[in-house]
Amino acid sequence: MASVIGYARVSTKDQNPDAQEAELRAAGAERVFVDRGESSRIADRPQWLACQDYLRSGDTLMVRSLD
Repeated sequence: MASVIGYARVSTKDQNPDAQEAELRAAGAERVFVDRGESSRIADRPQWLACQDYLRSGDTLMVRSLD
C-alpha cells in the first residue's frame, strides 16, 4: 500500500520546523522526517537518509519547499 511521506529541514538549531511538519501532515503525510540544524552543504543528513531508506516503490515524497 502506497504512503505519503514528508521531509522537512531547518538550517540552524534555532529554527523551528514545526510549521513545516504541520503543513506536511495537513497535506496528507503519514510520516514526516525532520532534520534540525543540518547544513545544506551536508549531503548525508541523518533524517534524509532515514527517509530514503523508508520510502518504497509507489510512495509519494512530499517536501514543503526548496529554498
